[in-house]
Amino acid sequence: MPSCYKCGKHIPRGKGLRRKVYTGSSYGMSRSVGNRGKNPRKTAGYRRYYGMRTICNECTGSRLTLVEIVVLTVVGIVLYQIFI
Repeated sequence: MPSCYKCGKHIPRGKGLRRKVYTGSSYGMSRSVGNRGKNPRKTAGYRRYYGMRTICNECTGSRLTLVEIVVLTVVGIVLYQIFI
């Protein structure tokens, strides 16, 4: 049985969602010598890592789609007109 990557809760089979989540980062520096030992160059790099992980429904957050937003807006306007 899989567990949620964020909260660690056990997820029943078929109930988890796969999402790309932030998994870590790294920072590195390198030095290169150019021009006969003069003017050494330093380069730095910062990298973020993301991976597909299983997340429970509570940790995904409720993201409304455009259709849901339009439907909720129309229902809200209709109810507002009825009760006012």
